[in-house]
Formats: sequence, C-alpha cells, structure tokens
Amino acid sequence: MSWTSALPPVVAFLAFKLLKFAYGKVFSQQQQEEEQPPKEEEPPKEVSKERHKKGSNRGHNNDKVGQLKKTERSQQDPKKKKNSRAWLAVVGCLGALGLVGGWSYRRYGPLFFASPSWKRLDLTSRDWQELLERNRSVAFVGGHHRSGTTVIWRAIAQHPKVAWFGEERECGLDFSEGAFAQDVYPRFGVGTEFSFFSAQGGIGRYAMADPRRVLWTEERATLESQARVLNAFGFYWQRKAPDRQLDQAQVFLEKSPPNVVLARYLQALVDLNDKDDDQQQPKPEFFFEMTPKKSRARFVFVTRHPLANAESHRRFPGARWLSIPHLVAHWLAVENYADANARALDFVYRLTLETFARDPATTLVQLWTFLGLLQGDEKDQARERAERATAAVDPDPNGKYRRTYCHKLETTDKGRIDHDNLVDAFGHQVKLHGYDLDDFCHHHPEKKAHPPPPASSFFSPPPPPPLEELDDETDLRPKGSE
Repeated sequence: MSWTSALPPVVAFLAFKLLKFAYGKVFSQQQQEEEQPPKEEEPPKEVSKERHKKGSNRGHNNDKVGQLKKTERSQQDPKKKKNSRAWLAVVGCLGALGLVGGWSYRRYGPLFFASPSWKRLDLTSRDWQELLERNRSVAFVGGHHRSGTTVIWRAIAQHPKVAWFGEERECGLDFSEGAFAQDVYPRFGVGTEFSFFSAQGGIGRYAMADPRRVLWTEERATLESQARVLNAFGFYWQRKAPDRQLDQAQVFLEKSPPNVVLARYLQALVDLNDKDDDQQQPKPEFFFEMTPKKSRARFVFVTRHPLANAESHRRFPGARWLSIPHLVAHWLAVENYADANARALDFVYRLTLETFARDPATTLVQLWTFLGLLQGDEKDQARERAERATAAVDPDPNGKYRRTYCHKLETTDKGRIDHDNLVDAFGHQVKLHGYDLDDFCHHHPEKKAHPPPPASSFFSPPPPPPLEELDDETDLRPKGSE
C-alpha cells in the first residue's frame, strides 16, 4: 500500500489512540472522585458591609464580589473544566476520523474499507489453468513510474473483451495497480518512498538496490502463489469483465510499473501447470500464428525520455528530494532490467510514450492486435473505437517538463554545468536506449525513440542465466550511478 493509501489508517490509528486516552482520562477522574472522601467546603468570606457602603472603595468591592462568585462556582464543580477538555479531545478525534474516512471514501470508494480477505476469489490453481487454456491471456503493463503506463493501460482497457481493474475509485487501490492487491511478491516503488532502511527502496530508487532482491525469476513461482495472486487479481477482473463473468473476457489486464522487473516471475506464474505431460489435453491455438511460442502472458513495457521522466518524478511527493542525475541513473537501471527480461519472455511489446502520443489510435490498434483481440476485418472496425479511446491523450506529454528543465538550462550557469556533467556521465548509455539528452530542449518528435516493434522482434533470443548464476560482480545498474 502506498503512502497515500497508508495515510488514512495511520491517522485513524492515532485518532483511536487519542480517543482511548481521552476516555481513560474521563473514567480515571470519575474513579478518583468516587474513591476520595468529599472535601468540606469552606464558607465564603463575607464582605464587610461598612466597606461596601463607602463610595471610595465601591469599585474594589465589586471586583472582590465577582472573584468570590467565581470561587463559589469552582468549589461547586471542581472537575468540570478537566472533564470538558477531555470531551473536547473525544469530539476532535471523532471529527478527525470522519474527515479521514470521508477523504478515503471520496478517493478510493467503498472497496477501500472492505477486508482484504473478502476481496479475493476462491478458485484453485487448476481452475485458473483451465480458464486460461481456453484461448485467454493475461496482459501485464509495466515500465518506469511516471512514464505513461496508466494512460496506455486505460486505453487498452476500452476494448469490450478486456477485463481490467477499473479506475482508482472503483477498485480502491492506489493508481489501480495490481501490486497493491496481492501479498506474494514485493510492491516496489510507490509505498516505500520514506523507508530509508528498506531493501525494496521507493519510487525512483528501487531498481538501484541489490539485483538479487529486485529481480524475481521463474524459480520463485509456485502453484500456491499462482492461485493466491490470480485470485487477488480475479476479484477485480470479475467486476469489470463482460457480464461480470470471467469466462466472457479474452484478456485479463493488470498494470503495475514494477512488472518490468518482475516479468520473468509473472510469466512463469501464469504458465504453471500441475498436469502431467501425458495427461495434458491439446490446447487451442492462440491468435499469434507468426510465433510458435505458447505462453499465456503478454507484456507491454513503456518508457519515456529520461529527463522528462526525472522531472515527472520530482513532482511526485515521494521523490521530490531526488536529484536529476540519480533519477537518470535509475531510469537506466530500469531499462537494463527491461532489456534483460525481454530476452526471456515469449511475448513483449516495447513502447515509448512519445510514440503513443504521436499517433495514439494507430498504436492502440497495434496493441490490441498484439494481445490477440483483433483479427482480419476487425482491425478496420477497431479504428473508430481506438480514436474514441485516445481522444484525450496529450500530443506532447513531455512539454511541461521540458519547459521546467530547459528554463534552468538556458537561464543559469549552474543549469548548463549540471547538464554538461549529466551528458558526460550518462549520455552514451542513454543513446543505446534510443534517446539523446542533448536533444531534449530541441524537440524533434520525428527523431524520438524507436517505433513499435515488428512481428519478428517478438521472437526471443536465448534467455539470460538464472538467478543462481549471478555472482558478486554481476550488476545491472548503470555505470557511473554509484
């Protein structure tokens, strides 16, 4: 759970503690009053009638009488003031609980308050295997945080045969990310920004940690974890599936940026099968005739210009304190993980946000085709649907971040020096991934990153060595990031 979704329960816990403390104060005071013997009240001092009659001391006597009246009221109810303060604390705590609950309901909806055990299906691993074998697939959208994964995920979900999580208020999860719905694999990134001693790290930091902690591979997948993860996801898929029936959907869609480092594990998790080889029934063919591979997992990896991604991170509350060089180094680390994992995946589609924003409708049709949602003449009919689904896409998503970064570069000596140092440290490595740090302030959209991959790029070369063969010298982090 991220820091935003963790805030309401933390505040509610503190409010409960204050409420308990206030009640304790009230009851302890009442118990002390019952145990202690009543004190004898001293009679109020009488005011001299002679002095009261003197005109010269009239004002002084009036003040004296007022003070005596206050003394009498306090003697009649000595605990009233303390009890009123305690009850004010109780009312304040209840008000805080109401505000936190109202804010949570407005942002996350009613599912936010439901028990996690209730938000889970009760299917077995065999049930999920049989469901996926009937020409269905699980699509994972991943990439950098703040790279446009949500925009692309939302567009893909507009196809009627896609079961997805729904918007944030419909599912009660931060950014509608499936990582927050499960408790099997780590929730890298959002939610651990302020955990300085956490091995997972936070947004803009997690990929710089030890690769053995970040890179999850096939060896960790089990039948128990398969059922647990898919049941957690399936609760949300069922709510957004056609007719609220899982078997009516053709693609189950999930989006979490850390999927890019968990891809090998997720593919193995989806493809696990507990049937013996000689007992397996012939499986129906998938729509991907250009490749003999048969994984039921599909991956869409999203990236964007590293400087735009860095500036976007700095507008996120959990990453405001991170420097541009650090964020560019983290961008390179995520790209290295994406390249390494892509070699072990059967189906992966590499996409840049700039490519998608330049012609979103065409790119969306290509994505639907990649996921097996379109065949033959359906592509022509899908064009109109894709145009409606992408009508609100910003054609220049990096514009506001370019203005922020380039203003410092063009108006201050420090900005120019910092940029030159950044190019010297990471410029060559960034070019290997299709971007140029020097071109960011001179916008040439036609030169930006590579177009969508052809069908031939869906074939994967031999996979990288398994996790056990990684030694102490193996490091996927970019050079110069220490």
